[in-house]
Amino acid sequence: MKPFWKAFIIPTLSASFFVIGSTVQAQPKLLSNADVVSMLKAGLTESNIILSIQQAPAKFDTSSQSLIQLKQQGVSSKILDAILKKQPGSNANTVAVATNVSEGVQMIVDGQPVAIKRSKVQVRVSGGLFQSLTGIGDVKSRAVLEGNRAKLRLNNNQQVFQVVLPADVDPEDYVNIVKLQVKGDRRQTVVSRAGFSFSDGARAKDGFDQKDIVSLNFEDTGVRTASGKIVYTVKPFNQLELGEYALIHTLSFEASEQDESDLKRNYYDFGIDA
Repeated sequence: MKPFWKAFIIPTLSASFFVIGSTVQAQPKLLSNADVVSMLKAGLTESNIILSIQQAPAKFDTSSQSLIQLKQQGVSSKILDAILKKQPGSNANTVAVATNVSEGVQMIVDGQPVAIKRSKVQVRVSGGLFQSLTGIGDVKSRAVLEGNRAKLRLNNNQQVFQVVLPADVDPEDYVNIVKLQVKGDRRQTVVSRAGFSFSDGARAKDGFDQKDIVSLNFEDTGVRTASGKIVYTVKPFNQLELGEYALIHTLSFEASEQDESDLKRNYYDFGIDA
């Protein structure tokens, strides 16, 4: 018969070491600065790297010197933003998953999201008959909303919105607030320009007038939809002037139910009274 210490203690200790070893091996590796550089050198796209940062557990060195080194190695500003927003050790499994989040745009009232309705928009082209027919000169496309005043009226303490976006996009590219120009019985904003000149040739630009764009602050709420989309709160950096505005939600990553004249964007109009 084997001594007790050989028959019981040694197998027990071996099993304990096996369990401990298995536990250690099961711990995931934390994503680091070096991993980001490796992904970049391997040819992964910017959106792929950002999605990996958002979903994987990580421990980044965000000291000024380390950020400078990342920039020098070709890491884009959007990837650096994703690194700075990442909480140490966090991953997609630690955030709350909500099954009842609206996919549209909502306004936060007393801490609770309230759905707001989209506005009907028409796109009109201006620039004169000659420019429209020949393309010579400048032609502007404008999103036009009926009426000179939005039904939704807000004050400067109510401008907090909630939007839902895919995890692999930068919210600044997909959500804008612009000040609308009031023209008689309508409100409007420039959405694109095109033209031709003999000196410069053809030119085209999609986007809003810089003077009308409102600077926004986006905050990841930590909530995810069942499909993995991120819920953000959106609010202006500064108080808005009195006037008419629209929050514009770009939907190029999925089909839009908006008017056929502008399939890429949904408009949510509101006015500031005080």
